[in-house]
This record gives sequence, C-alpha cells and structure tokens, in this order.
Amino acid sequence: MRWSWWDEGIEQAEKLTAEIDATNELPRVQRNLRQVLEAGQQLLCRASQGVAGAPNAETKAAVFLGTKGVDITKLNDSLQPLYNIHTIEGGRDTISETNIESFLKLERTTALINVAETTASNILAQLEEKIMLQVDNEWKRERSEIASVMSGSLKPIEFDTQMYDRTVEASSILSKTAVTYAYEVDRYNQAVINGLPRPNLCERFELAAKNTNDRHLQELWTSIAEVTSGLGGEPLDKNALARIRSSDVYAKNFVSRAKKHLQQSFFSKLTREVWERLGETQTGGVPAVIPLIRSYIALKGLGALMTLEQGAGDAGPVWLIVYLCLRSGKAEEAATYMKENIGNTEFASILQAYSVTGILPYDVECKLRVDYRRAVRHTSHDCYQRAVYCILGGCDVEDDHSEVAQRLEDYLWIKLSVLRYNSDGAYSADFLTLPLFQEMIVEKYGEYYFDAVKQPYVYIQALILTGQFEASIEFMSRVSGMKSHAVHVAIALQEGHLLLTSDPKSPILFRSKDDPPGLRWLNYSRVIVGFARTLRGRNSKDAINYLHFLRSMKDKDGNDLFSICVSDLILESRDFEYLGHMNPDGCRTPGLLETMGINVLPIIVRCASESELRGLTEDAIILYDLASKHDDALRVLCRVIAKHVTELPLPESARQRIRKLAISFAERYQANPPKVTDMSVITTFYVLVDFMTFFDEVFSKRYETALTVIQKLKIIPLHESEVEKCVRDFHGFQEEIRMNVPDLIVATMETLYAKYKKLKDTKKSNYFAADNGGQDNQFLLEVKAQAKALVTYCGIIPYFMTGDTYTKVMQIEVQMN
Repeated sequence: MRWSWWDEGIEQAEKLTAEIDATNELPRVQRNLRQVLEAGQQLLCRASQGVAGAPNAETKAAVFLGTKGVDITKLNDSLQPLYNIHTIEGGRDTISETNIESFLKLERTTALINVAETTASNILAQLEEKIMLQVDNEWKRERSEIASVMSGSLKPIEFDTQMYDRTVEASSILSKTAVTYAYEVDRYNQAVINGLPRPNLCERFELAAKNTNDRHLQELWTSIAEVTSGLGGEPLDKNALARIRSSDVYAKNFVSRAKKHLQQSFFSKLTREVWERLGETQTGGVPAVIPLIRSYIALKGLGALMTLEQGAGDAGPVWLIVYLCLRSGKAEEAATYMKENIGNTEFASILQAYSVTGILPYDVECKLRVDYRRAVRHTSHDCYQRAVYCILGGCDVEDDHSEVAQRLEDYLWIKLSVLRYNSDGAYSADFLTLPLFQEMIVEKYGEYYFDAVKQPYVYIQALILTGQFEASIEFMSRVSGMKSHAVHVAIALQEGHLLLTSDPKSPILFRSKDDPPGLRWLNYSRVIVGFARTLRGRNSKDAINYLHFLRSMKDKDGNDLFSICVSDLILESRDFEYLGHMNPDGCRTPGLLETMGINVLPIIVRCASESELRGLTEDAIILYDLASKHDDALRVLCRVIAKHVTELPLPESARQRIRKLAISFAERYQANPPKVTDMSVITTFYVLVDFMTFFDEVFSKRYETALTVIQKLKIIPLHESEVEKCVRDFHGFQEEIRMNVPDLIVATMETLYAKYKKLKDTKKSNYFAADNGGQDNQFLLEVKAQAKALVTYCGIIPYFMTGDTYTKVMQIEVQMN
C-alpha cells in the first residue's frame, strides 16, 4: 500500500503517452527532466512579462513576420550569408601561413574586399556631396523665386555685399556669346550717346547667336527677330503701351508674324529634308511646291494612312496636301491644287481668299463652321480634313488635333490659325482669342506640362510665339546658363518699345488684378541690375554699359535709375576712378564714364550726397570737389576739420588724413581761387587750416611759432585793447570756428605759461649776469598782460564753455602771478 501512489503515477503517465501517440497532433519532444525544467522556467518568464506589461519586441516581431507569411524558423538560415560577409577576415587567422595556396587566396580575397569597401565609401561620399549640392542649389533657386515674388522695395537695386558674392559662374571669363553680346551692347550705346542711327538689337543679337553652335539659341533669336520685326513703334508710357498690347490690332499683327515665322521654318525644314535625300524622294520635274510636298509625304510615309481621303488618279491624299500647303504658308498653291487636280472650284476659291488676307470673310467663315458641324466633324475620318476646316473656319477650338500636331510648332501654328478677334462681338461661342490662348499656355499647362526644367527652350518658344515676352524673360532668368540670354532678350524688346515694365520696387513678374488676360509686367530694372552685378570688377565697363539701358527709367521720386545704380556700384566698390580725379593743378582728368560719353556730373553729385549721408565725409569732400561743388566741398571739409583740429597728430590718424587733404585744397585754391557763392565758407576754411597749424606747433612745443600764428589770426585777444573787438567779431564767426575757441584759449594760455616759465628760468640762470636794464621783467609783464586779456575775453564772450575750460584758464593765471 505504501507504493500505491507511485503505481498510480506510472499508470497516468503511460495513459498520457498513449493519448499523445494516438492523436499525432503535437510534436514529440525528447527531453530529460532538467531540460523540461529550463523550458518551463523560460515559459514562465515570458508569461510573467506578458502579464506585467505589453508584449516585448521579440514577440511583436514574431507576430508581425508571421502575419506577412515569413517562415521564422528559416529566417536565420537566410541571414547567415550576410553574417558570413563580416567574418571573412576572421577566417584569416585559422589558415596556417605554411599553406601558401590558401594564404595567397585569402590575401587576394582580402584585397578585393578592401578595394570594394574603399570604393563603396568613396561613392557614398561623392553621392552625398552631390545630393547636398543639388539640395543647396534647389533651395537657393526657391529662395530667389520667393524673394522675387515677395520683394517690395528698392533694395535689389542697391549693390549690397551679399549680392556681390561672386560665384564661379559670375567671376569666370565671359563666354564667346556673352562677349559678342557685350560688343553689340557697347556699339548700341555709343550710337545712342553720339546721336547716331540705332542698330536693330534683335538682328544684331541674332547674328551673335549664329556665331555659336547652339541650334536652340539660334532658333530663339530668329523667332524673336521675326515676330517683333516692325511690331514696335515710338516710345510710349507704360499705360499706353499696355492698351496697345491688349488691342486687336496688335494681336492681328503679332499673330500674322508668328504664323509666318512658323510657316517659313516648316517649309525650310521640309525643303531641306527633301533635297538632302533627293535620291530617295525622286522629286523630278519642275521644282514647285506641290512636288516638294508629295516628296515629303513619300519620305515620311504619311500617305499610307488608310483614313486619308485620296484624290482621283495621282492626285494623292487631298487634305494632307492641302494642310501641308497651308502649314508651309502656300495657300495659293493649295487653291491651285484643289482647282486643277481635284476640281473643287468652290473650296479652291475659299483657299484663294484665305491666301490674300489670312482670314476669311465672316459669311464664308460661318458657312464653313456650319459644314464642319453638320458633316465634317462626325462623318469624316480624315484628320487633316478636320484640321483644314478648323483652321479656315476658326471652329472647334477645344480640339488640339493631336493626330496632326505631332510637334509643338504644329500645335502652336494650328492654335494661332484658329484665333479670332471678337472686339465687335461677332462671335458668341466657339472662338479663341490671343489673350485666352496666352492664359492657356501659362496657367492651364505651365512649366510642368512642358517639362521646362529639362526642355527650357520648348517652353520659351511657346511663350515667345504667343507674345508673352515678359513671362519668357522671367523664366529664362531663373534657368541656370540662360540668364545672359534673358537680359539681352529684355534689352532688345525694351529698346524696341515692346516690353511692359513695372516700377523698380515690384516683383520681377507682376500682374495687377485690373489687367486684362495675358498681360504681365516685368521688373526690367531688376533684370538689368542683377546681370550687371555679375560683371562688377573684372568687366566694369560692360557693367556700366548694361546699366545705361536704365537711363530713361525713373524711380517713384523721379530720379534717374541709371544714376542711382551706377552710384551704388561706385559707392560699394569705392572705385572713384570711374568718375575721374582732380589733379594738383586744378585740372580734372576724365574717368571711365566720361570716356564712354556719359554725362557724369549727376552721378558724381549723387555719389557725394550719398557718401555724406552715410558718414563717408572724406569721400564726399573729394566728390563734391570733383563735381565743382566747391561750396559743398568746403562746407563738409570745414565740419571735418573742426571735429579733428584739436586731436593729437598721430601717424596714420584721421587728423593727419584731414590735414593732408586740407593743405592740398588750400594750396590749390590759393593758386586757382574757387567759385563759391558764400565767401564766408572759404574764409572759415582758411581760418580752420590756420587753427590746425597752430595746434601742430603747440603739440610740437614750438611755442613762439604758435604765438605768431595766433597773433596773425586775431581770433582771440592778446592785449586788453583787442578784447572788445574780438568779442564783437565772435558773433560773426561760423560755428566751426566758435566751437574750437575754448580749446584755442586753453592752448594759448598753456603756450603763454610755457613762455612765462621759460623766461623765469632764464632770469634765474642769469641772476649773476650783467643787468639787462629790466628787459626780462618787461617780457614777464607782457606775458601776464596777454594772459589777463585772455581771461577777460573768456569771461565776456557769450558762448557756453565747460567748467574745465574756466578752471584751467584760472589755474594758469594764478600760477603766472
């Protein structure tokens, strides 16, 4: 009985074992008691952690991977090759150095791994550097755009230090195209200054572009020159120009030029492609338009489309040929083809009328619109027939004709062809005007649609050929490498009186809520100043040449922008050689601006006044003198001398510079007296120069010479009889003199005391010498009398002096008595 519990336990264990073997649902684990105990303790720890708080990271990871279908049991096997990569070097020690083959193999593997790791690290470093550089450039571009939009002051016109930070692009030598641009700009300015006929800048810049190998640049200037030829007029104020730019007359003239440019460009391309592959095309016969077009169709394989309407015999695809004739600007040849080859005299007469004016009479146009809506649009499978009807009738303006317009030029030409002018209200629906088309290009499509970042010339062409000059210039000014082109396009259009310019404090591209659609204003001054800033220093003459284009523009106060900008440039660089310099003999040597034929006097005067306002008094004195403003030069010079006259003459000090400047002025004015309106100014100047000489002698302890100078000035009395006269004269002195009288009195008293003391010492040393008849006593009495006169004068003059002045004067008198 005592072992019955053991037998019962064995029986229960065998029963459980039999049940497990019967079900086969649980895995059979072979563990001893110690292993079971350890597993139980681990389960207990995990269970206690799960109860105490949230599941741990390992549990969460297992649950997450399990839900994603990852076999956790095989995960370690998959990760093992990655672990092996980091343990390759670890196996090096396990190989004996006597095993030469294995040792060399391991060394080769290690060398390859080191090279791979070094290369990878270098690539990552370079990649990170490029990414950071790109991010920095993007941020700078965004910052400039935000600044352009939010700017609302004249600050961008000033040449501040930050704006003059010269990047690699700005400080580099000008490119060949930029040098050619600058040469043409210089020629134009010389013609303007000398009153000669002005060259056409669009044509000159077009010629400069042709000297480059940039095909896109050549096409840009060609399109600008052709669409603006004869479009500008006389100089007008900006409001009058805005009215003209928004008128139907201007729209008709511009659209006709843009269409003509696109037609000529297409026909030149068509002819060139045909003649370059003459053996394939086998044009033959008379070199006329229709054979050329047929050869082009054969060359491009356009006639193989099954949906095209074919003419009888060898007439070919009718509407394709008519479309290509219209696209080439050969509407008359299309009329002849339609009449002779097709026999459609009615449509031939429509084409003939279209070839004369480029637009059909309103009644004919209405008939074409009706025919198009009733038959052509829904029944015709020929895409070229639909395009021809829309072009001639100006209808279905929402259709982009994507089957026909494969290139941007084709799309623009079709859209320009369907434009109508509805100032008389003839059209009530289904019409497109130039302002609406301009808004479509900028607002509906914009830079993103045209992929302007990668294809800038495509977007620029779309803007130029739709008459949006200001938007194109603003876009080019934001594109790296095209800023120079933006400036010269702006210059050419502004000199052609075609550009809408805003005031200098507005954003670079501005549009008022009252402006009609398609009208925008460009801050022309900011474009010019921004480019001229990059030329500062190395190409100073070119910078001034570009700033000269601001000569006719005014700021809100009516000041000339050219003078403002050039003055800011000179003040920032402090290179006054632009303005010339004054020689010691009084003759003026002209500077760079005068050699360019520019009236420099307003610029000098503004530089002088700005220097005075900024506290650059020495520069202001030189500039006023250079501008022959002698009154202002002496006024500022007197103020500066009065401020520094009593200072110690230390080397390289401000006083020494002022003394040198004042002496040079005094010598020149004595030889060539200046023309001044107020003689008191020049009198004050000479007195202050003598003051400076007096204090120089005092500081050098040459007291006799100092007293001689002060006696000649007669500003302060040295005798009792002179006191009343000096007091009366004191009221007539300028403030620059009166403010230095207290220091002058103290310095004179100190000089007299030094003389008195020297006489006393001399008398003591000559005590046993022969009597000189009381001459020494007489000298001492004279010095005391001079000091007494100064004390009397100091107490009488109606001028506030500090207590220190009175104290010093009284102390010196007491010491002398």
